[in-house]
Amino acid sequence: MKLPILPVILLAFTLTGLRAEDSGLRLNTIRIVAKGGFKELIKEEVLSRLNRMDSSCELSSGETGSGNTSGTTVLTLAPERELKGNGSVPLLRKGVVIAVSRKNPYKNLTRQEAEKILKNDFPVWPETDIPVKNIYYLPHIFESGKAPGKKGKTRFSLVRFADIAEKLLEHDPKAIVLLPLTAAISPPPALQTVSIDGILPDFDSITEGRYPLQETYSLKVHDGAPKEISELAELLRSPAYRRNILNFGSIPIHTTNGGAQK
Repeated sequence: MKLPILPVILLAFTLTGLRAEDSGLRLNTIRIVAKGGFKELIKEEVLSRLNRMDSSCELSSGETGSGNTSGTTVLTLAPERELKGNGSVPLLRKGVVIAVSRKNPYKNLTRQEAEKILKNDFPVWPETDIPVKNIYYLPHIFESGKAPGKKGKTRFSLVRFADIAEKLLEHDPKAIVLLPLTAAISPPPALQTVSIDGILPDFDSITEGRYPLQETYSLKVHDGAPKEISELAELLRSPAYRRNILNFGSIPIHTTNGGAQK
């Protein structure tokens, strides 16, 4: 049975029109870049805003090969040295506190020695033949999947809590523990924090920028960012969000008077 010619033409025109309309509804992609492992910190807040945006949104770690890079970047959380202060606002301080057993005689390391520890290139204690068999680290020290691999006989091991590390060092007093920067506020009682180039990690040395193993991360809202992105940036900078930053092991920077406060 043959269909009338006119309805067939109308049907074809309708389908073509739908395809054109559908292609016109494709959303632009915007990117939020959070370096240094902070993708996990802000993921929940980004997801809560997706259904309110007129664009599709990609949350990226900023690493090469981390995903589609064709979108327009509207918000960046990155080291201040990368943003160079160009419209950015300091948000937090991220860093590492090196701790050892109180039985360990080493209370100071040079920055070069500390950097070797972070690269798992520290096989023996300086000026001795005493091996470092274990280096333990807490969450958020390294970005997910970025911890150094095994070198020689020293093992890098993730532990979830500082009290677990304390117990491990009871049996291995020559081991090392890498703690997040917040450990400077309340160090584990059975461990001693190590000075770097003679600078002990404490609140003053950190907030004054003197402690070597830390970096300031800043937040930048780029031109043309949607309203939802500006609102997200305000949330991340708000006093209410500081607890989340502390729970992530970093120290928030108070910007009400342009500087950090206790």
